[in-house]
Amino acid sequence: MMKPNEEVEGRGAWPAPVPPSTPGAPAKTLREQARELIDELLADTTAGTERSRKQLEACISRNPGRPEAALLEHLMNRTPAPGHEQPHT
Repeated sequence: MMKPNEEVEGRGAWPAPVPPSTPGAPAKTLREQARELIDELLADTTAGTERSRKQLEACISRNPGRPEAALLEHLMNRTPAPGHEQPHT
């Protein structure tokens, strides 16, 4: 098994691919993983998640066909939920 940042011939240092969850199944691409995470986030209808879902939907519309870019944008621009703000130092 490869370690993160282990050099691979022809690739240089790069994180190892995510192992398949089912033996014998191909490893999922970053795009597939991002799509699964987005689907889970959009399916979450618990109280207080509507604003976050709308922000994620806006990121998806700005990044059509690129779920990994949409998810990254969403995570980078996300504001904390009320009551969970970071203390100012």
